[in-house]
Amino acid sequence: MTLDIHYEWRKTTEYDVGFTIVAPEIHLGEVPFDEDCVVFCFTPKVFTSSLRCWAKVAYTDDKEPFNNTASVLLPENGDERKYISFSAFGWADEQCRVPIGRCKYEVWLEGSGSATVQVFV
Repeated sequence: MTLDIHYEWRKTTEYDVGFTIVAPEIHLGEVPFDEDCVVFCFTPKVFTSSLRCWAKVAYTDDKEPFNNTASVLLPENGDERKYISFSAFGWADEQCRVPIGRCKYEVWLEGSGSATVQVFV
């Protein structure tokens, strides 16, 4: 299964309030979704150096679809939000009647600094 990745905001609703992550820590989570789309929104903290923000998704049975990792670059002292959205998760059954509705995710930063991450579904 190959996921679709977009680097833009997509119509979704907020799932988590969000969390702050500091490089190089890794944040793990799991999220349910109804509309076959999970969006990660990265917002840089003030006075942060350039950060590469990564998001990786996997099925809840730990199988990893193709094209399941993406990154965006937050510029030094930037204030613009950056988005990564994953969609086309596929089906939970062989008859293609039950869509996959939950995934695990992993988020991490490369560089020096921190960012706020919000997960939308």
